[in-house]
Amino acid sequence: MRINKLRLCLILLAAALWLGTSAQARATETPLDKGSTFSEPMSFKRYMRSPVSDHRFNNVYCLAQDARGFIWVGSASGLIRFDGRESKLYTAKENQPDSISSSHATNIAFDKKNIMWVATEFGLNSYDPETDKFTHWMSSERKNSLSANFVKSVYVSKDNRVYVGTVAGLNIISPDRKTIRQFKYDPAVAHGLSHNNIRSLEEDHQGRIWIGTEGGGLNSFDPESETFQQYKHDSSKANTVLDNHIITILEDKQKRLWIGTLGRGISLLDKDRKTFTQIPVSEKAGGLNDGIIYQIKEDSKGNIWVLTDRSGALIYDELKGTFHALTHNPYDKLSLASNTVKAFVEDKNNNIFLATFPSSLNFYNRQAAAFKYLYHIDNNELSLSSSAILDVIRDSTGKLWIGTEEGLNVLNTDREVIKKITKGDAPYGLSADAALSLQEDVDGTIWIGTWSGGLNSYNPKTGDIKHYGIGPKKPGNFASGFVWKLYLDSEKTLWAATETHGLARYERSTDSFTTFTQQPGNDRSLSYNYALDILEDSKNRLWVATQYGLNLFHPKTQDFTRFLVDGKNARGVNTGRLHALAEDKNGSLWIATKGAGVLRMNTENASFTSLNSNDGLPSDSVASIIADDDGFLWAATGAGLAKIDPLPAKIVHNYSEHNGLMSHEFMRNATFKDMDGTLHIGGIRGLLSFNPNHISSEYSLPDAIITGVFVFNKNVTANRHFMPDKNDWNEYIFKHEDSMISIEFTAINFQQRRSNTFSYKLENFDKDWIKSSDTPKATYTNLDPGNYTFMVTASDEKGNRASTIAQIALTIKPPLWKTWWAYTCYALFLLLVVLLALRFYTLKLSTYKLNELVEIRTRELQLANSAKTDFLANMSHELRTPLNAIIGFSRRLKTKCSENENTQYAMALDAIYRNGIHLLSIINDILDIAKIEAGKLEVNAIECNLVVAIEQLVNDLKPKARDKSLLVNSPHHYSIKTISADPIRLKQILQNLLSNAIKYTKEGQIDIHINRKTKNSIEYCKISIEDTGIGIKKEDQARLFKRFEQFDKSTKKQKGFGTGLGLSLVQSLCEAHGGWIEFESEYGKGSNFSAVLPIKTTIDSPVKPDS
Repeated sequence: MRINKLRLCLILLAAALWLGTSAQARATETPLDKGSTFSEPMSFKRYMRSPVSDHRFNNVYCLAQDARGFIWVGSASGLIRFDGRESKLYTAKENQPDSISSSHATNIAFDKKNIMWVATEFGLNSYDPETDKFTHWMSSERKNSLSANFVKSVYVSKDNRVYVGTVAGLNIISPDRKTIRQFKYDPAVAHGLSHNNIRSLEEDHQGRIWIGTEGGGLNSFDPESETFQQYKHDSSKANTVLDNHIITILEDKQKRLWIGTLGRGISLLDKDRKTFTQIPVSEKAGGLNDGIIYQIKEDSKGNIWVLTDRSGALIYDELKGTFHALTHNPYDKLSLASNTVKAFVEDKNNNIFLATFPSSLNFYNRQAAAFKYLYHIDNNELSLSSSAILDVIRDSTGKLWIGTEEGLNVLNTDREVIKKITKGDAPYGLSADAALSLQEDVDGTIWIGTWSGGLNSYNPKTGDIKHYGIGPKKPGNFASGFVWKLYLDSEKTLWAATETHGLARYERSTDSFTTFTQQPGNDRSLSYNYALDILEDSKNRLWVATQYGLNLFHPKTQDFTRFLVDGKNARGVNTGRLHALAEDKNGSLWIATKGAGVLRMNTENASFTSLNSNDGLPSDSVASIIADDDGFLWAATGAGLAKIDPLPAKIVHNYSEHNGLMSHEFMRNATFKDMDGTLHIGGIRGLLSFNPNHISSEYSLPDAIITGVFVFNKNVTANRHFMPDKNDWNEYIFKHEDSMISIEFTAINFQQRRSNTFSYKLENFDKDWIKSSDTPKATYTNLDPGNYTFMVTASDEKGNRASTIAQIALTIKPPLWKTWWAYTCYALFLLLVVLLALRFYTLKLSTYKLNELVEIRTRELQLANSAKTDFLANMSHELRTPLNAIIGFSRRLKTKCSENENTQYAMALDAIYRNGIHLLSIINDILDIAKIEAGKLEVNAIECNLVVAIEQLVNDLKPKARDKSLLVNSPHHYSIKTISADPIRLKQILQNLLSNAIKYTKEGQIDIHINRKTKNSIEYCKISIEDTGIGIKKEDQARLFKRFEQFDKSTKKQKGFGTGLGLSLVQSLCEAHGGWIEFESEYGKGSNFSAVLPIKTTIDSPVKPDS
């Protein structure tokens, strides 16, 4: 479809006119071969910042490339490492002593161990790429230090010495880096340094060091004698150095010494005669247009580059003895970004980087130099009228005719625009500006097919233009206003493919046209009226491509055979819309389509083979196709240029903007092949011209480089361990908690940076190689402890891998509990467990046997105890009968004696009575204990009057208390008056406690207290009997409730003291009621015994007392 003027406004204009007001059209440079005439300027790609990391290349002082391929950029804002995609910025940091000493980096050099030396405004730095750290070399009062911290230049000589130029003299660091020698200006020394302010250093082929100073001229230093030879400007002599301010020095391959000065130009030194040849500042074309020289460099081709302050980069032309200027053009995006060029470096692939001020790296791709472009330049009437190229031919006189959206352009053999023809009235102008198609006739007439203006013929001799297709539509007139293709066949017949009226044939004799169009119902007519291309094959058959169908014209019958009419051929190959035709050397027909790639047609059997994006074609939309002299086909697609081998129909190589094309978008069917094999292809940004033999699709794949190792995104690259036994690998050792490890890598190829892909693998973890995503980074999480090897290799767009694999060793340490000695402990522990298990089994067996024996003995003891209990019960019963008689008779006799006032017998009988009662109490206790042991003690709980029970007990025991002058105090207030209990057992409990209190209290009083207590939602009555007796020692309290235990040995022999059964019996009776007994005692001060009984007895659920 036509690109109209409205669309043209949206087309991105290509960069503009080469350098200044040149009359020739802008074109890219051919490779910089030695002796080049530099007839065409160079094109640069600008890097204002790194594409990914966004570090700006501002105020750059120096450029260098290290052994791995990184470009190092020294600037006023830091040191930058650049790989074409990403960058890393190094700046001075106060808290990091291994950072660069100053962010103002002015000069860079590399020694034999790949250590980078960086000159800054505050010290010299040596950078180790293995550790990614800097070492500072500073000025100090020590003898072995620099003479000043402001370092302007650094140079490493062939013998690996580091020469350091400062504002206070020259410093030389020994090859072993242990000593520093200082040389300063001293007027008293005849062969000394001429000035302390040193700006530049260079070593010549004889090992002499040339020193440029700011104010003291040029010096040569002999390392053997350590003497200086001075060369100063002398205005009275013509053959001295131009100026004493020397900025840069270069010895070229011809052993000439170039000296660049500050404002005066260049001097070349004849070292043998010690005289200078001057290249002063000159305003002449080809002269040295600027005297301020920042650098003089020589590239691999032997070209001398002079970087100036205001005149761009100058390349010395050896043949003419002049300079070819590369300058900034504000309308040319492919020119230098600025005319102030400060730094130069040539990379390993011979590409050039230039640093301009105030910003930008300018990259010249040598591989792209074979691609030449012609395009429109704003504000330059001598450039092409438009960059939208519609067609191109070369006429029989050698002129190049280029049809554009804005008219026709005529160029001479030097590719200079000599004429433009645009829209105007006949015979002076075209019928329309858009010149869609061009063809030279046998008489030299140039036929021009236009968009909307029909057909035009141009007479180069007279300059007259004739318009066709404008007047009334009559038989023989040219019927269409839109002409997509003009073609002259072997019979010298002119054919025109039109948009609206099919195919037209020019009849010379009548100056008229015969039209072939689609006729409904006639399968032998043209398949469609929208015709786009015409081709006569090697068998003189005429083929016509339309939007819908391919047509073969039959001259004898004046009709057609149709192919691919319905969008698919008989074998189901999708055809899309046909754009252009070409024939290969084997006679096959190639068809460019919109949407189906390219088709190869075997014209013998009408079979088709497709080649599309699935086969590696950049895009399925193909604008044009053309064959070169070697039989290869070149397909211009919507996403780049493809070189195709017709047999066996495969893509050889793809080219895009990354390979040097100005644009990857092309116009339809705008192709032409020159006699020398040069191919011309029209695009939306200009005319592409190249000789296929000058383009090398072969290049060495860059090696992958591992640039960083990270743990949780923290850089640990410096924590590597050198492994000399594994080809200098590096090993990284991680803790088990380092559960996220990332490895960054790159491959440096500035020519085809974006076409690089990566494959990586972690040996002992990954089963297969993994292709990287857009980010060249591999991340692993939660790796098991062990040894791993990480490997990465670079690949090109076709998957071809580089031969070298970058690799590092990773060791994940196990956690403490998984170390070898931990496993040793586990084994020992397991062994211990087994031994303990055996011991346990043995003990268990012994215990089992012992338990059997104990059980036997227990049964025997139980039988003995039962017999004992039965014996005691029987004996108690037997003793109670006579004892009750004794007690009864003694009480009666005592009464009689008392009545008869027989005091002596009354007292004797009272003793018999009391001892009988005591003995009966003991017998009753023994019987109760026997019942308890036999589990036959019965508790018959009823509601008991607590007040009556206590008062009766007090009254009963008052005589005993009175005998000892003791006061027994009943409760002043009964908070609880009734409880549920066995009255007999309750009396036993209280009597035992109160009797003990009286028994073990010599003087004082005994208090009885009643309190309420709640535990586990159960209410209890706490009856406390507190005495002021002898108390109980702490060591005896644990045995207090054991039977037959007495703790006051002084009472054991006293009359009336018990057997030690009372408290044991009280405890058992309390527990039988669902309660317990509590006590507090302090030896020498008394005791407090409490019987805690439930107010309402729950005998089945006794509560254990507090400890």
